[in-house]
Amino acid sequence: MSDYRIVTGRRKQLEERIAELEAELAKAKLHDTWDKLKAARWAIVEARNEAETKAIDALARYKFQMFGYWAACWVHANRQAKAAGMEDQPSPFYDLVQAARRIQAGGES
Repeated sequence: MSDYRIVTGRRKQLEERIAELEAELAKAKLHDTWDKLKAARWAIVEARNEAETKAIDALARYKFQMFGYWAACWVHANRQAKAAGMEDQPSPFYDLVQAARRIQAGGES
């Protein structure tokens, strides 16, 4: 067998192995990206849950400014969730807002 055939055969083997490694690398990057996306979504859910808990806690302690801060954090996290393709959650403060509107309109509380 000539040296040319040996080198050509070995070159083909190396090119095939390089293609396999590139495919594995692309797959690993895809998995890494997916893992980062899952982690980001989890962080958004956690932020939303924390903001809701802290807002209700602040309201229960008559800390109205702090309630507003955490309620705004919840709204922001909910918008981030929607932008990330997650389900938009209804506001946990809806009933409070409706009660405030009734009071403002002069109706019963």
